[in-house]
Amino acid sequence: MERCTARVRILGGILLLLLASGLLAQDKIVQVTAGALNVRTGPSTGYAKLGLVYSGQRYVSVQRSGSWHKIWFNRGTGWVHGGYVSEVSGSAKKVTASLLNVRRGPSTGYSVAGQAANNSRWVEVGASGSWRKIYYGGATRWMHGSYLANAGGSTAPPSSPPTTGGLPTSSAGFVQLPASGQGFYAYSSSSRHWGTPAMVYGMMNAASAWKSQNPSYPRISIGDISKTNGGYFPPHVSHRYGKDVDYRPVSKSSYEGPLTIWQSNYSSYRNRRWITEYAKKYLNIKVIGFQDSAIYNSLWYVQNWSGHHNHHHLRIH
Repeated sequence: MERCTARVRILGGILLLLLASGLLAQDKIVQVTAGALNVRTGPSTGYAKLGLVYSGQRYVSVQRSGSWHKIWFNRGTGWVHGGYVSEVSGSAKKVTASLLNVRRGPSTGYSVAGQAANNSRWVEVGASGSWRKIYYGGATRWMHGSYLANAGGSTAPPSSPPTTGGLPTSSAGFVQLPASGQGFYAYSSSSRHWGTPAMVYGMMNAASAWKSQNPSYPRISIGDISKTNGGYFPPHVSHRYGKDVDYRPVSKSSYEGPLTIWQSNYSSYRNRRWITEYAKKYLNIKVIGFQDSAIYNSLWYVQNWSGHHNHHHLRIH
């Protein structure tokens, strides 16, 4: 009897240690695979919607209920369907402050977008000095690293590892898109092909999947992204932060040159497929400017921007 009591005490102590460290077995890092996924107040579609999370975003799942995952979302938790997320590897952080401000950028000069509760867990997806980039409430946000501690994470490898690393890197942390690769080629000067890793590798991975699954389709023709370290980039108003990219519309043949939405060789079907099945899967899209009405009238994140009849303008978060 004494031995059993001792074992119970030992097991209880181990459980408390796991709780304190945030390393409970059910904790997993999950990545959203749907273009946009509802977050609900409970584990079924009968519960109210709290908001949306988007393709490529990563969250910590702290509980399972059937096919549903409970994730940290805003100041609290919400539920997402497991059919639209996959377990991936990554670094999870837990909040050590009683309540931590979540900001729109990596300094106290940025406005507060929300707050994170004590012991809530978040996936670190980037860093800038002492600040840590996370996904919070469906958007890219920042927390100060002084109020975060390691909380472990999933060790399951992604089902199809993305292309990362190996490209030239600037002092601003931008990487340079190669002149060509699987499924794409660049048609503007190499000095205009610098962007954040999420942008450049996202485009490369999307183009690679596009071509491997549609070998008869043309490659994606990529134009301006940003300068080596960002900044003013005439004649563009944007393209300053490595998060904007221009690329040509997709033709209905194997043609890869300049094209407008009014030419007979333009394919609305292929352009929509590229956006919904490839770009949205590999890039955390904020907006796309493009003047095909069949596309911007049916996809909320595509807008009718004047002058964008001969190229897409894609911006990520």
